[in-house]
Amino acid sequence: MSYYIDKMVLGEDIIIHRNPDTKNKKNWYVRILMKDGYVRRSLKTANKEKAIRTAWKIHQDVKEKEWFGLSHKKITFKAAALSYQRNSKHLSESRQSQIVSVCDRYLLPYFGSISMDEMHDNKHYINQYPKWRYDYWDEYDKRVLKGDIEDARFMAVNGQKPEWKTGKRPVSNYRQKPATATIKMDILIFNRIMKHAADMRMIKYPELMTTENLPKQDVRSQSIYTFSDDEINKIRRYFQNEYRRNKKYIIGKNGERIKDKDGNDTYTLYEDARPQTRHKMINLRGFFYLAVNTGMRVRELNFLTWGCITQKRSKLDDGSYLDYLSIFVEEYKTARRNTNQMHRIVYAPHHLTKILNDVRRQNAPHNKDDDYVFNYMGGKQYLQLTRIHMRLLFQELGVYEHHNGSKRTAKHFRSYYASKLLQTKPIHTVAAALGHSITSCFKFYSQLEIAKKAYELLADIPQPNSVVMLVDADD
Repeated sequence: MSYYIDKMVLGEDIIIHRNPDTKNKKNWYVRILMKDGYVRRSLKTANKEKAIRTAWKIHQDVKEKEWFGLSHKKITFKAAALSYQRNSKHLSESRQSQIVSVCDRYLLPYFGSISMDEMHDNKHYINQYPKWRYDYWDEYDKRVLKGDIEDARFMAVNGQKPEWKTGKRPVSNYRQKPATATIKMDILIFNRIMKHAADMRMIKYPELMTTENLPKQDVRSQSIYTFSDDEINKIRRYFQNEYRRNKKYIIGKNGERIKDKDGNDTYTLYEDARPQTRHKMINLRGFFYLAVNTGMRVRELNFLTWGCITQKRSKLDDGSYLDYLSIFVEEYKTARRNTNQMHRIVYAPHHLTKILNDVRRQNAPHNKDDDYVFNYMGGKQYLQLTRIHMRLLFQELGVYEHHNGSKRTAKHFRSYYASKLLQTKPIHTVAAALGHSITSCFKFYSQLEIAKKAYELLADIPQPNSVVMLVDADD
């Protein structure tokens, strides 16, 4: 049996035929002669006249690509995305990681199998991506754990990876709708992939996604469900009890407590615990006290180094002295941040020195000035501290869920700090302490009743930062 049947020559470089070896023997196929071989396509029809029209259209497209020096091979969006990732080595490591994450979780499942040539005919499908992305986590029940939450908690605590039905771990804030800025970042990555495809001669011109008609919801202003004083005190009492229970003074040969160079009693924490548990608890305790007393962003705390923390003493008007901690916060760049507002100073009560010293001793030898304050035992950023361990602690203490069902994260320490400052400080001071403009401060914390009151009483003259002690240190 001949490989081709019903062969028909339409031109010197184009023929159509049927293939008896295929599942659908009645469908027509086209073969086009190119400089580097043949292009073969299915015409996806059994109608002869329609097959001829489609064959000439494909012939025109591939010859046009050949003339412009474009690839006539069928390239999927997935192939273009992988090519873009390989050519993004000049970007920062964090940005490369972000591109891979967005592609793997969102862009490839949505666009992956579409041919780059078909993008121009799927503009409506492309522009539907923001809505799809906005509603992505509404079907979380399809991405739940295999087994119950307690099994997942046990696995996380013991350094194991839980199994997910989709093979992918849900993001920590899956219950929230993505912010407009998040969707814009997805669109930016998509457009750069398309432009890269055009530069690599995969397509003639890129079909870009617009940012029109994006969801207008501002997640940050709608998700500030801060902790109550009782809930913060519950967390504080937990660390205090853990501290007292696991604190053991170092005793010398004569039976007396050994002093440090400053004359203070020396002690150890979690002496009987595993090194990983001891490391986690001491860092978790330090993170809580620093976050709730400074209002620093989670990202700022993750990138905080020991060299940014300085002990200060200021003389007051009555002749007494005030000891406090001055923390230099080097903020990360975003498209919305002004270059002259890239850093600020925040202040913390002096009694946090003892807590931070415990963290610094625990993280040795990775406790130099240029080392991260909160790090793994190997010295890298301790990202699981907030992603996993803090969430598990909230669940254990019963403060994980707000009464409206939303999930709390470590970032809500910041909103708690803001709510306490707004009770006594003008919004100028609060905005400076949080690294916000006054407008942004009111926008993000407008749901806090006290914020509205502060906004109405807004003073005309900015006031300087002041040291605010929200949570007492351990005994």
